Amino acid sequence: MRAAMVIWGVLASGLLWAQPSEPTELRVRVVNREQQPLTNARVGALAVDFRRLQVMPATEPLMQPVDAQGVARLQWHPAHQATVQEILAGERGGAVVLLVSAPDHVPLCRALTYPIAAEQTVALRAGQTVQVRLKPALSPPDDFGTRLPFQKPLAWEEVFYTPFGSDLFVAPLESLADREGLDIPSLQVLNALTRLYLFPGFGIERVSATEYRLTLPPQMDGTAWLWVNRPDWLVGYATEIRPDEVAAGAVERMLPAPAMLDVRVDLQGANLQGQNGNLMLYRQAGGMYVACVRVPLESPKQEMVFRDLAPGEGWTAIAMAMPREYSERGGLRRSAFAPALVSGELRAVAIRPTAPAGTAPKGNRMVTVRLLQADGTPLSNARVQVFVYDMQSETYAPVAQGQLDANGAITLRDLVENPPDKPARECIQYYLQRDTGSYSEPFRFILRQGDGVREVVFRPPLSAGDRAPDFELQETATGKPRRLSEFRGKWVLLDFWATWCGPCHKAMDKLRAFLTKHGATLGERAQIIAISLDESRAPAQQMVQARGWDALALHLWAGADAFGSPIAQAFGVNSIPSYVLIDPDGKVAHNEALASTAPEEMFDLLLLLASGQTQ
Repeated sequence: MRAAMVIWGVLASGLLWAQPSEPTELRVRVVNREQQPLTNARVGALAVDFRRLQVMPATEPLMQPVDAQGVARLQWHPAHQATVQEILAGERGGAVVLLVSAPDHVPLCRALTYPIAAEQTVALRAGQTVQVRLKPALSPPDDFGTRLPFQKPLAWEEVFYTPFGSDLFVAPLESLADREGLDIPSLQVLNALTRLYLFPGFGIERVSATEYRLTLPPQMDGTAWLWVNRPDWLVGYATEIRPDEVAAGAVERMLPAPAMLDVRVDLQGANLQGQNGNLMLYRQAGGMYVACVRVPLESPKQEMVFRDLAPGEGWTAIAMAMPREYSERGGLRRSAFAPALVSGELRAVAIRPTAPAGTAPKGNRMVTVRLLQADGTPLSNARVQVFVYDMQSETYAPVAQGQLDANGAITLRDLVENPPDKPARECIQYYLQRDTGSYSEPFRFILRQGDGVREVVFRPPLSAGDRAPDFELQETATGKPRRLSEFRGKWVLLDFWATWCGPCHKAMDKLRAFLTKHGATLGERAQIIAISLDESRAPAQQMVQARGWDALALHLWAGADAFGSPIAQAFGVNSIPSYVLIDPDGKVAHNEALASTAPEEMFDLLLLLASGQTQ
C-alpha cells in the first residue's frame, strides 16, 4: 500500500509521465576516479515498470562487456525492448537501473528516470579484493556460480517470496556497492522492486565453481554475508564474511553436506479455490530473511521432503495462497519454525490448521496482571484489553477485556504455558493494552512451564530519576550471572542490541571509534554494558568474539525472552539499538527508548557526565 501511494505521488507530480522524447539507445562509459577507461568492466541494466509494478532484465545478456575505450552500447533484451524504449522516451512511467562492475573496483548501481541522457559516464572507485574459496562436502555442479538473476519479469507481489536467481550472492547491497539515484524519496520503491545483491558478474568474478574474487568497499559500513542457494545441491547456506578476513583478503569456507526436512502441510478446511498456493522455505541470517525455496502447493494436504537444505537454525516453512487476480480479496498464510537441521539427517515440521479466527488458544494457567503508575501506586479502574498472538496464523485473538480493580489488577485464566527453552519468537505471547481511545504501546509477557509466575506487574518504562532495579543477566561468553548493582559508583551505559540487527553493528563500529578517541578520558568512571536481545546466547557469543567487540564493553545476555525479558520491559525497549544511561547512584539519567537519541549523542552524553565536565 505504501509503495502504491509513493508511486501515485510520483505520477501525480508529473515526474514520470513526461512528453515523449528520445533516446532509445544508451551508451555507458566506465572510467576510474582518474577518468581512465576501465576496459575490463561490464555493464547491465534492469527495467522497472511503475505501471505494472514489475522489474525485468533490460539487457541480454544481463551483463555486457565494454570495448577498448571502456564504452558499452547496451543491447536490449528482445522480449522487453519495447518497455525499455518507452521508459527511455518518457512514454511509460519507470526507471532504468544500471549495474556497473569491474575487477578491483567497487560495483555501482544507478537509477535513471526520464529525461535520460543517451550517454552515461560512470566512475568507479578502487576497492579491496577478497579471494573466496569454497571447500564443499559434495562436488558442486559444473555450472555452479554461472546462473544470473532477473531472467524474467518479477511482479511486485512476487518479490518478497521468490528465491533470488543467482546460486551464489553476497548481501546486503547497501554496505557493499555504491548507489546513485536510489535515495530519492519518490524512488524508494525501487529498493523493494529490485532487491539487489552482488552476484557473479556484478561485484563478484567467478574463477571456478569453488573460487571467486569479491570486490568490497575499502572501508565497509556494515556487514557482508555470503549465500549459496543452488537447488539439488545446497540451499540456504549463509556465512558472514568477517572484517579480519576482509583485511587479510581471503575467505575460506567448508560447505557442509545438506540436511533433509519433511514438511507436512494440512490446511483442510481452508478455502483455496481460485487461489495460487505455494510452499516456501525461508532462512534467517545476518538480519536478512531470504526466500530459498518456492514450490507449488497442489492441495490443502500435502507432504514434501527437501533433501538439499543447509544445516543449522533459522529455517521457516510458510504455506501461502493468494488470489489469482491481484484485485481480488482472500489469501491465506500459515507458518511453522523448523527445528535445527543436521547434515545427513531428516527433521520434520508441520503446518497445521489453526483455531477459528478470533479464538484464543486454551491452557490451564491463571495469572494476575497488575498495572502501576510511575510513582508505584495502582492504576485503578482503568479499562484494558488483553490479546494473544497466534504465531501459526499470524493473527491476534482477544483473551479478555474489562476494568482493573482498586489494586490495578485483572485476573486471567486458561492461559498457555510455553516450554522453558522455546525461542521467544515461537512462543505464544500475551499483550495487555490500556483502552485509552488512542494507540498506546502494549505490555507483553510470556509464560513458561515451571517459571512459578502467578503475578505479572507492569509499570511505565523507567525514566530519568527512577531507580534502576538490580537485574540479573548472564555473561555472553560464559553464562556467569552478573547484576547491575556490581557497577554502583560508575556511570553505566546500557547498549541493547542483537546479532540480526544491522544498525546495531554500525553502532558498535561507532562505539569503537568513540572509545579509541575518548576511552582514556572515561577511565574507571564509566562502564559500558552491551545487552544482547538474541533468543539464545550462542549467536551473540560468536559474533562478539569474531569482531573483537569484547574489548569495547562487558557483554551480557538478557535471556531467551529477548524483548519480553524483564530488563527490556522495564526500560520499554521495543526497537534496537537502544541505550539507557544510569548514574553512579543507580538512578536512570536518560532512557533513549523514551526520547530517541542517536548513538553518537549517547556516547557524547556519557563522556560529558562521566568526565565531570558539567557544573
